[in-house]
Amino acid sequence: MDRWSRESAKVRIQELSQLRSVLRIPDITLRPSAFQDRSIAALGILFGRIRVNCGCPLQGKRSNIGGKDSGTVTSTTPAFELRPRVAPPLAANEMHLTFLRAGFATWNNWRQENPYTLPDLNRASLIAATLHNVNLSRANLSGADLREADLSNADLDMARLVSANLRGADLTGANLRGVDLTRANLRGANLSRANLQGAILRWADLRGANLDGADLDDTDFRSADLGLVLGLYQSQLASAHLDQLTIFPKGLLLPSGM
Repeated sequence: MDRWSRESAKVRIQELSQLRSVLRIPDITLRPSAFQDRSIAALGILFGRIRVNCGCPLQGKRSNIGGKDSGTVTSTTPAFELRPRVAPPLAANEMHLTFLRAGFATWNNWRQENPYTLPDLNRASLIAATLHNVNLSRANLSGADLREADLSNADLDMARLVSANLRGADLTGANLRGVDLTRANLRGANLSRANLQGAILRWADLRGANLDGADLDDTDFRSADLGLVLGLYQSQLASAHLDQLTIFPKGLLLPSGM
């Protein structure tokens, strides 16, 4: 690899390193020699699994033919190598968590002053937290522990709560439009008068939850467990998405076609 190629490879390595940092994904390690084959770099960008080592020297040695230095470099290591790595679970942004715990007034003011910042509360521990009237729209609360939390009248529009634990939480009158609650634990949660239009609750556990007066228009309940739910009526499910794996409470009259 000549000087120009090596410098070009370093530039591309830095760009891909920044990309990997933004995507926060498991990776493979590339050596600069790999960029002799541009297809490898292209595949790395497509699949987003490149981890580059900017500081690694070109591995190899000069070949010696007939006692003379041929001037060519013969690589002693592969162009890229797989390094099995287990990515640590992402934690909540500590600054965002501090604002939230300061109270709904402080939090809502911060949201107004930073309208383009998406709150990162991934895996946050908010057990029994008082979060009524808070603006959590578009927030990432995946894996968060919200057991017994007070989220009454909270704005969770388009928020992400995949695998969140909301067991026993109070979501009375909350705005949950378009929220992703895939595999969430909502056992015993109070969702009365909540807006769940377009919400995704696939594989969610709603046993014992209260859905009295909840808006379930276009809500996705496929493979969800609705056994023992309270306040659920056939009319609420008229435009909901259901399938053969959805578990319903006994005695509920199902919409035609189910």
